[in-house]
Amino acid sequence: MSATRAKKVKMATKSCPECDQQVPVACKSCPCGYIFISRKLLNAKHSEKSPPSTENKHEAKRRRTERVRREKINSTVNKDLENRKRSRSNSHSDHIRRGRGRPKSASAKKHEEEREKQEKEIDIYANLSDEKAFVFSVALAEINRKIINQRLIL
Repeated sequence: MSATRAKKVKMATKSCPECDQQVPVACKSCPCGYIFISRKLLNAKHSEKSPPSTENKHEAKRRRTERVRREKINSTVNKDLENRKRSRSNSHSDHIRRGRGRPKSASAKKHEEEREKQEKEIDIYANLSDEKAFVFSVALAEINRKIINQRLIL
């Protein structure tokens, strides 16, 4: 029977001023009929009775923190710093931003890469002289001939 004995739980209690009975803190009234007044209601009643002064108004209102705004100082140093920051941001704008969220599909990424390659490809042989082009073509022909001969042996 000792194993099944319930564990004693201590509750937060308050005592009733009329009957000295222990009542749970969450209860607003005692079984004897006494009603506990909450601190919020007590403070509200006090503020209704006495008109609050300018100091009490600030205390009675809930304190709200406001965002502190810094004043901008007009100086050439600050302007130079702003210009530097802007120039950096412009240089970063060249990079393509990655899309946020879940990617649509893998094929869309491949299409983007192909587009980038097409845009980046520049004809490096456009400014090539005829003599250089002939030398390169002869070199390529020799390389191709060697590769073909290797395949025939295997």
